[in-house]
Amino acid sequence: MTHILHTLSSQMTLKHFVTGIVILMLPGVVFAQPSLIPASGTIGDCSFITGDFGFECIPLYLAYLIRLAFGLAGGFALFQIIQAGYEYALSGLPMGIVDKEAAKKRISHAIIGLVVVILAYLIIDTIVSAIFIG
Repeated sequence: MTHILHTLSSQMTLKHFVTGIVILMLPGVVFAQPSLIPASGTIGDCSFITGDFGFECIPLYLAYLIRLAFGLAGGFALFQIIQAGYEYALSGLPMGIVDKEAAKKRISHAIIGLVVVILAYLIIDTIVSAIFIG
């Protein structure tokens, strides 16, 4: 029983170590906090810095928030692909952190998720642009 618990704890420790290495390898842009106000301070003719905005700015701001949300979802999907790739690469080691088939399945699910996020973004962006902006 002690051997099983030691094996499980060493696998979890190694998994956390690999995840930490992956996080450290990502560019610093990933760790930047997304802002609820654009960096320029303006969206269209609406200025959030000077306070020059009205009711017509609401659809533009909602479109900005939708783009921000889909950007975060896409970033998360890419992170999952990278992490699953590392798990797949390390599954051949004698320690065997994770099963190779489980890693393949996770990669395919992450790619499907990324495709769904991209397609949903394209559909939503087209609808928002047609209704609110155009």
